[in-house]
Amino acid sequence: EFVTSELFSISVFTTTTDSGDALILTGTAQPNKNLTLSIKNPDNNIVRFDILEIDDTGEIKYEFPYGESFVNGTYTLTASKEGYQQTSQPDITLGIGVTNTVDVEMAELSTYNIAIYVNLSDEAPISDAITITYSGFAWDGYFYEGSAVLSEGQNPFRILNLYPGQYTIQTDRTDYYPNITTVELVDSNIDLIVDLLRIPTGDIEGYITMGDGSEGFDEVNVIAVSTS
Repeated sequence: EFVTSELFSISVFTTTTDSGDALILTGTAQPNKNLTLSIKNPDNNIVRFDILEIDDTGEIKYEFPYGESFVNGTYTLTASKEGYQQTSQPDITLGIGVTNTVDVEMAELSTYNIAIYVNLSDEAPISDAITITYSGFAWDGYFYEGSAVLSEGQNPFRILNLYPGQYTIQTDRTDYYPNITTVELVDSNIDLIVDLLRIPTGDIEGYITMGDGSEGFDEVNVIAVSTS
């Protein structure tokens, strides 16, 4: 769900300066908010990636050499900003003396919550031995991650204020198999049920027979390996 939108007006042009040919971006954006820009060439390879620090005037003024990485042709400009839908503008023509004005509209993203309900296979109480971690890329193009340890009786555990995107959630507790789940957060809160299965334990009994028939050994090391 998009609640508001923000319009960036960016002019892209190349010119010749005292230090050689240069690609220049000028325009306006929200003041005091960083803006990430990447430029892909006609072969779909990223030839420039930078984070623009926008000051309180909101003015964009960015310049870099128009060198061997660039050839005349059409390029794609991608703009990313935390909390806004990542937006790409294709078919930007670059060449000496060519000017492009690009209006990039970025929609503000709503945030949602994930409620995680943990069930233990042996019905043990929820305690501070359970750890939940999450990580993933949101629609704004940024990577988010975090972790928390559940307090006693805390069920569900809630991950709050996540932007839409795909997230991997891992739940761990000693003596239980880990649970790893991938969720797609789109336009509503999610209730996630996590089942933790206890790792079986028990005693191993048996007899040791030496292949050469020898007797009277003092010590034998036994290693047990789980195949599950």
